[in-house]
Amino acid sequence: MKKTLFVLSIAALVFASCDKNGENGKLKPLDATLEFEVPSVELVYGEPATISAVAVTEATLDFRSGTSIGQPCEALVSYDGDIRFLYTLKDGESQGTFTARGKEAGNYTSADGQGAGLQLDGFGVAQYDDRTYDYTIES
Repeated sequence: MKKTLFVLSIAALVFASCDKNGENGKLKPLDATLEFEVPSVELVYGEPATISAVAVTEATLDFRSGTSIGQPCEALVSYDGDIRFLYTLKDGESQGTFTARGKEAGNYTSADGQGAGLQLDGFGVAQYDDRTYDYTIES
């Protein structure tokens, strides 16, 4: 929303400050140089978060569905040996989304070590006793 308003305000400023009428009441070509800035990004998150840049030269995709990131698919994105994101491109959409892996991801066992372990993938899918379930984290 802020980016849209920023672009619209620049366009309105350029439009309002230009002499639009040329000879004989005809419109004249716009002679202007525009410079655009990327506004700062706000992070809305329920708890303090640290964001740092990471240079990745190679990432691995493990497709859950589909076979290409340009077509509808769901793929786990790994680098440095760890699954970091879930890439999703839905049918009819032109841009995919990356979902960061939740910090709850991991394997859990009971305190006494008995019974089946619970495995959370960090993206809302849990496995317990050879069964798969959906889960949500509520804050």
